[in-house]
Amino acid sequence: MDLPVELGLFVRFLQDMDSAWPLTVLVGIFAGVIARAMSGGPRDHGLLATSALGIGGALLGVWTARWFGVEVEGVGRLFGVALARALALVWVYNRASAPFRRGEEDAQPRP
Repeated sequence: MDLPVELGLFVRFLQDMDSAWPLTVLVGIFAGVIARAMSGGPRDHGLLATSALGIGGALLGVWTARWFGVEVEGVGRLFGVALARALALVWVYNRASAPFRRGEEDAQPRP
């Protein structure tokens, strides 16, 4: 199976992109998917919302780090910053959308 070689080539491709916006978008999508899987609570939002929360987390994380004077260089550091902010955005999204969900309070557990 050639998966490790392809994964290595993909990581090298990401490293060659430097800190360009396509790298931030790609890492943000991955961070959004992982943040959705890690978050406690309902996972009723789709792939588009998950990607948007991840990309928003990546952009917000990079902006916040630069505001504090920390330079985000490398895929690993970008992913860490994006994942942290994406988790925060997923948490905010779950709290903000809770009043609009129907039937969760009235639902009876099945025996």
